[in-house]
Amino acid sequence: MQSDAYAGYNALAKPGRQPAPVVSAGCWAHGRRGLFKIAEKDKAPLAIEAVRRIDAIFEVERVINGTPDQHRLAVRQESSAPMVEDLFMWMRDTCQGNPPIFSGVLNENLGSCF
Repeated sequence: MQSDAYAGYNALAKPGRQPAPVVSAGCWAHGRRGLFKIAEKDKAPLAIEAVRRIDAIFEVERVINGTPDQHRLAVRQESSAPMVEDLFMWMRDTCQGNPPIFSGVLNENLGSCF
């Protein structure tokens, strides 16, 4: 299920939920919005880099918007998937290597993208 970070949905993804837990997909727009605010207000280099990377993914979506399903799938697998994987690796490496740098708000917004 794709949703924002509304806590009311958390119970749906709990292990052991019957008939089965729902697989949660975070919202790129919500995660980017919070990072953009931090980048704009605080000029935080990590937030700026995260926004830059997410914007590149959004650009792929703008280009393929309105094209047939199979074309969008192929482009996403070829172009977007490697960018998303690189973004997630960068986020993991950055969070693990520099936890004191992150404010709670920056961590929260990075986490909403996972």
